[in-house]
This record gives sequence, C-alpha cells and structure tokens, in this order.
Amino acid sequence: MKAGIAVLGMVAVLAACGGGHTPEDTHAGSSEHVSGITVGMEEVQINVPVEGTVVARNRAEISTRMMARVSDLTADVGTKVRAGQVLIRLGTEDIAANRAKAEAAVMVASAARDEAEKHASRMDALLAQDVVPQVQRDQAHLQLKQAQSQLAMATATLSEVETAGSYASIRAPFAGEVVGRYIDKGDVAAPGMPLLVVEEAGPRDGRLAVPVGAASGLEVGSTIQ
Repeated sequence: MKAGIAVLGMVAVLAACGGGHTPEDTHAGSSEHVSGITVGMEEVQINVPVEGTVVARNRAEISTRMMARVSDLTADVGTKVRAGQVLIRLGTEDIAANRAKAEAAVMVASAARDEAEKHASRMDALLAQDVVPQVQRDQAHLQLKQAQSQLAMATATLSEVETAGSYASIRAPFAGEVVGRYIDKGDVAAPGMPLLVVEEAGPRDGRLAVPVGAASGLEVGSTIQ
C-alpha cells in the first residue's frame, strides 16, 4: 500500500525592498540599489510518499495442545467463521482408550484406599485392647497414606485425560475469516504447529513506514492520502 502524508512545514520568505534612485543612477548600465530585505515565515504543505500495509486488528494462529491426527477440517482459506465455531476436529481414539485406562485405575485405587481405611481402623481398635503392638498399627496407617496418594495420582491422571479430550475440538477465537491453512485432513497435528490463521472481521489498521523527519511533524488528524 502506498500513501502520502501531508506535513506542514515553515519556509523562509525573502522580500526585497528597493531604495530610491538618484538622477546619477539612471544612466545606462547602472544597477538598482537594495536598501533592505524582509525575512518572514510561511506555512506550506509537503507531501511525503510512504509505504505500508493494511492489517486486521486481531490475527490468530490456530494450533493444538495435543498431538493427534486431524479427523475433520471444516474451514479453508476464505471461509467466514463465527466466534466459537469448530474449525478442526482431532481423532479421539487414543483419548478414549486413555480415559478407559484412567477410569479403571481410579476404581482400583479407590478400592485399595477403602480397604486400607478399614484395616487402619481395625488396627486402632486392636491396639486399644493391647492385642497388637504400636508398630503394627503405625504400619497400617502408613499403608493408608500410600493408598490415598495412589488414589490422588490416579484421579489427577483421569483429569488430565478428560482435559485433553476437550482439546479435540479446535474453535475460532473470534468472528472473522480464515486467511491461511497449513494442514489437511489426515495429517498429524502437534503442539506449537500452526494449523490455520484467522483474521478478525471489522475495521482494519494501516501500518506505515514513516521517515523520521516526517514523523516529527505528525499529529492526530494529519492527512493521509
């Protein structure tokens, strides 16, 4: 994009004031005598050509947070999209398998925790009756803590798998237009890899490379043509 910036500047204006002539100065070859020069300042407009680009106010590179194969691609370059519209769907086969494993691990850990709680309670009662030594009771409570830790880890793993499942649908962050596509259906998407580029609809901004000398004279309301 090419444009011109109108910059106001000041130039010096010289005005010569002629003096009077004497009879002796009227003969051929005589020169006019200048008695004085008046210096003034006049405001002028200078057009400075500049180059720049027109850009969207918001631009997003769409990527994924997990590695998976693209199972569906619903947008291409030129597609108008709504905010929240699904643009890419990733394969969830691995996610479903991992979720099943994580859920099973939580069930096993939960059952082990319940059993450890019962055993610890039983040891407390037997210790109170002087049937078992203190060390046996302490060991039961140590096993309970270990079972509780195992359950917490299994629950956290399940939560991570469920969160990963929410990443399977990649949506448009705002209403706009797809201006770039770097992946096809069936390709493997990886974290940090740009998949689509979306630019926001609406007013756009112009970015101009203005010379330093011209920029110093710019202010709000300066004319650009």
